[in-house]
Amino acid sequence: MPKANRLINESSPYLQQHAHNPVDWYPWGEDAFLKARKEDKPVIISVGYSSCHWCHVMEEESFEDIDAARLMNESFVCIKVDREERPDIDTSYMNALQLITGQGGWPMNMFALPDGRPFYGGTYFPKSNWIRILKAVSEQYSSNRENILNAAESIDTGVDRYRLSVLEPADVKDYGIKDLKKAVSKVMPQLDRRKGGISGVPKFPMPVFNRFLLAWSYLQNDEDILNYALMTLDSMAAGGIYDQIGGGFARYSTDGDWRVPHFEKMLYDNAQLVSLFSDAYKVSGKERYKDVVIHTLEFIKREMASPEGVFYSALDADSEGREGLYYIWKEEELKLLLKEDYDLAADVFRIGKEGLWEDGYNILLMPEPERLSSSQKARLENIRRILMANRIKRTPPGLDDKSLTSWNGMMIKAYADAYKAFADPSWLKSAVTAADFILDHFIRSDGGLFHAYKDGKAYIGGFLEDYAHLADGLISLYEAGGNPEYLNKAAGLMEIAIEDFYSEDHRILYSTVEGDSLLNRDMEIIDTTWPSANGVSAHNLFRLARLTGSSLYAQMAEDITDRMSRRVLDNPLYLSHWAELMLYIKGDFFELVTAGPDAEEIHRQLTREYLPHTVLAFSTVPRESDMLFRGRCRNDRTQIFVCRDNSCGLPFEKPEEALKQIFP
Repeated sequence: MPKANRLINESSPYLQQHAHNPVDWYPWGEDAFLKARKEDKPVIISVGYSSCHWCHVMEEESFEDIDAARLMNESFVCIKVDREERPDIDTSYMNALQLITGQGGWPMNMFALPDGRPFYGGTYFPKSNWIRILKAVSEQYSSNRENILNAAESIDTGVDRYRLSVLEPADVKDYGIKDLKKAVSKVMPQLDRRKGGISGVPKFPMPVFNRFLLAWSYLQNDEDILNYALMTLDSMAAGGIYDQIGGGFARYSTDGDWRVPHFEKMLYDNAQLVSLFSDAYKVSGKERYKDVVIHTLEFIKREMASPEGVFYSALDADSEGREGLYYIWKEEELKLLLKEDYDLAADVFRIGKEGLWEDGYNILLMPEPERLSSSQKARLENIRRILMANRIKRTPPGLDDKSLTSWNGMMIKAYADAYKAFADPSWLKSAVTAADFILDHFIRSDGGLFHAYKDGKAYIGGFLEDYAHLADGLISLYEAGGNPEYLNKAAGLMEIAIEDFYSEDHRILYSTVEGDSLLNRDMEIIDTTWPSANGVSAHNLFRLARLTGSSLYAQMAEDITDRMSRRVLDNPLYLSHWAELMLYIKGDFFELVTAGPDAEEIHRQLTREYLPHTVLAFSTVPRESDMLFRGRCRNDRTQIFVCRDNSCGLPFEKPEEALKQIFP
């Protein structure tokens, strides 16, 4: 094995993948920039993640190549960054890359001055292009420094201008539901009415956007949007983006039909999709959605849960040097394994038809499970068991076994949401186990969070995303299980987030604490494949206000949302988590409180309903110190209180009576 470089002592699996490259990689830190200043060399900042297919390709072609490595080592100081470990570095340089090229992606390879300011960059470069660029940049840096400095200054100015535009408030305080309806109409031309999702390729699941559409359509009685939202979920569940044998979703599909996945599986996608399909089941009652939740959580437990009960980050797209090899099948192999059940499998999974991909391999699809008889469904489960038993004998894709606080928060929420929908006690137990481990092992001595955990060690100070998503998960866990300790912990995390990240002047939260002198403090406001940390924080404060009675939280949630309102009303597609909160702020929102000896049983009935415009709480014992339950617990009777802004009417004893107040 080649000699190890400086990455050998890093925790990140991605950095470990590069620890034996002939490139003299540095981890991010002052040592690399000190060397660059001392030797007057430009810096290469290469950012990727462990399950990134094109990151692997560029490593194999260029970073493992002796000639390319020699050029990099002679003329540059080279830094490798795991974007999942350091989202702050990724965001800072991605803003610059998008300014330079108009688009982003990974691997991201940026050329910077010794002070860290970028002057050129791109994503994947084939080896021949990479070597040509290395030579050209080195020559320009030596002979035409003024042009390099001008480029860095121009990019720095452009990024600052963008940052200032984000900080500029765009308030519309007097908007209403009619304004939101106009905003929703602006998105309609971008929707794929044939297969769901957003038109074009590649196709990403976009659970944040679909969650908003589900809530909007349900609360506004918009049948057209509801049908579109459910059709999107149907299409995803039928396609190759969903693992029809083992459960779980790939990151995106490379085509417009959800047929051919980019086979990597990310924890954050699967967590959000479990929550989304759980809610969609409540709305529609479709058994397929329940099956998706069950099989996806089985996949998480089998392949992405640590022995301690927290969750790993990602599974690679590749195994044995080929993308998707772990998941695809040839007809001959299936015939040999399934024997008399092959014909049913071929029909159900579209083998040799729509499922036929390349080199004789099939991606399993399942477009019409509802037409199967009960006996065929039983045979199909046996087919799945046979194929799964065979598949686990294959070389598995690589696992990124670090645990991220933010993504674990999403998974805690997923388990809690699934429990609310289906009342499987093992799911509540999984959420509790993960939450307790994080609260015991991911906490700094000052009470703040760490961002990552691996091999028994928590490391890297927490970002806003960690506080926001973990608090979100804990609030959902409180709603599911009723333990007030999780509500208190969520409020405590948001208190720290306000202290460390909130700007009174700009009414927004920064993504990072003040610290790294090489990086500007950025703000995450855009909802992409996951909701922005600011949007989640605003939701948390809004829900906590209803659960704790805090007027400070309520005002802060509205202040943060108001400053985003004009942007949302202009086009909510990538601000859909904000649009969802605006819907709750301007519409009817309720606290649904159940108290008394049978409160848990009645609460379970209520949580099986789709109630996006509520927070829910229950207690079987008196809790006079808790604002929600003060004076409302009786030992002889269980009562349901329907409240708005912590003001409640007369109690009810039957769930259907309480629900009539919410849906008159």
